[in-house]
Amino acid sequence: MKSVLARGRRRFAFTAIIRLTIAIAAATVASTAIAWAGDPPPNPAVVTDLSRDPALANDFLRLTYLPAGIVPDHLGGPKAVRVFVTASSFFKPPLTLQETASYPGLVDSQSQVLVAFRCKNNDLSQFDALLASWPNVFTAIKEDYGGQFTCPPPPSSPPENEVYCLVKDYVDTPNTSASVAIEAAMSLGASMFDPDFPERASMLQSRYGIYPAFTGIGFSVKGSGDGGAELAAEFLRNAIVPEYLVINLPIADTTCRCIMVPPYDGRSQAPLDPDFIWRRGGVGQCVEVPRLRRASANSN
Repeated sequence: MKSVLARGRRRFAFTAIIRLTIAIAAATVASTAIAWAGDPPPNPAVVTDLSRDPALANDFLRLTYLPAGIVPDHLGGPKAVRVFVTASSFFKPPLTLQETASYPGLVDSQSQVLVAFRCKNNDLSQFDALLASWPNVFTAIKEDYGGQFTCPPPPSSPPENEVYCLVKDYVDTPNTSASVAIEAAMSLGASMFDPDFPERASMLQSRYGIYPAFTGIGFSVKGSGDGGAELAAEFLRNAIVPEYLVINLPIADTTCRCIMVPPYDGRSQAPLDPDFIWRRGGVGQCVEVPRLRRASANSN
């Protein structure tokens, strides 16, 4: 009886995911004041639809915070295989830095240097940009580690081997029931955070930047950077902006432009304008700018 009730709860939750995802797509634009290339901008439903396909969006924003004195040479840290980016279009007109950071699930670290990338007109075959859903994550892991490991994992093998073996045989199978199709992916994704196997979660965090607040539906959770517990309804309500995984490339090998902004009084309330990053950022490198401004403002 307990297992039947558990399955019922899971299927209710997966049905709720479908309904809330549709609601998110309809409400996202109004709540974040999206602007899109073109005049006039497309219908908000079209904007959200296009943003779900990295090949059509192809304009990514990435924020991170680093201690002073560190100049990044890759999009992510030295252990990362892939890193998260979001859609630049969802932050035009610009929000404050503090607001912008909250939408991809970050915490605005006021004592550290802000590193902000804007990557557009990318070679998508090089980036291998994927909408950050669990099925796409499983595909990425199989592509990234295929041929390196055997299954089942031999004794003393690294956690990458175990995770690879967990996802190796996953197949995204069609089903007339959206809840059933999604349940298979969500259940496997949830197993990655089984507290009895902490090395799995550690591997996902260090190699892919995936933490327990990851939804697996292609939307990041606003305000989840503090790691606090939330209800399913709250996680889904705050899943607002699209997120993608891209290869952790050397910055010099990309079309990305990057700025580094040291701490200063009022930085959190300054505008984080993707156009400013593109105008002032170093091409294929990160350059320091003293303050954040709108792209239309004069800047030093």
